[in-house]
Amino acid sequence: MTTETENNVWDRLKEPFTDEEIEWRVQQCGQKNGRVWAILVPYIQARAIMDRLDDVTGPENWTDTYTLVNTDKESGFLCTLGIHVPVDGEMRWIYRQDGAPTTNIEAIKGGISDALKRAAVKFGMGRYLYKLDAFWADNPQDGYPPKGERTIIIVKKDKPNKTEFRAWCYPPSLNNEPTRKLAPKPAPPEPTPAEVRQKLLARVDTAEKLVYPKPAIAAARKKYLNVADPKDATDDLLEAYLAHTKVKYEEAKRLDIVKELSTVELELVRADTPYPFISPKTLEDMSDKRLQEHLDLLKRIKDGKETYVA
Repeated sequence: MTTETENNVWDRLKEPFTDEEIEWRVQQCGQKNGRVWAILVPYIQARAIMDRLDDVTGPENWTDTYTLVNTDKESGFLCTLGIHVPVDGEMRWIYRQDGAPTTNIEAIKGGISDALKRAAVKFGMGRYLYKLDAFWADNPQDGYPPKGERTIIIVKKDKPNKTEFRAWCYPPSLNNEPTRKLAPKPAPPEPTPAEVRQKLLARVDTAEKLVYPKPAIAAARKKYLNVADPKDATDDLLEAYLAHTKVKYEEAKRLDIVKELSTVELELVRADTPYPFISPKTLEDMSDKRLQEHLDLLKRIKDGKETYVA
């Protein structure tokens, strides 16, 4: 090994990897408004670890051994990674250990590679990658990537052996700056006027079903929209109609709470169970949230989960 100081060895082991040495894994992906999106996570291959050890310590000054570990639930490998480095002016062997379970593909090879990478992290190699936020794929393209270029494949399957979509993108560049700010998620395209209108009509349809019984919907439309079909109403009228149905919904919800409160109080009185009584006037002034909390308290008292002492 070359005559380097101890600090130089540790610093060189921790140096960021080049863009060519970094691989990318698709952590999540999906589609929105017809566009593919993906969240990417950087990682390094075991080969990059081996090359780094060769460059910094020399091929003869590092060693790795593996132990098979079995438990009731899984099996894996424990890697013992040793490097021969200067410590206090003399050459010493320093060891780090870590393990990884076997993988789904090439179980033994994958488990050994992952165990090596985890042990290497304890020497500082690639540790900075764990501190990075997720990366958004830059402008994914549908279909297959161009041949001979370094790309990331984005594939999602909705059923076994059935592809929902396939896309690709170029890998991000870390530029050896692990602490730099990452690009934000690209903004989705603005909805068209037709899409905005369609969503408004869908909200009206949902609101009507929540507030009115089916036979009363036609009368409500006639009263508040002055049309039989919401599609014939203006956006302003539809928004006002939605505001009205929201008020009606909140009133109906409060009325249901009051009715249930009266029923629970009657059951407590018949069972001669003490409970905190609140006058009708006070109940009328209470917020919906406070009214619900009072109902929940009486229900716990009725079920014997709580005791009230006057």
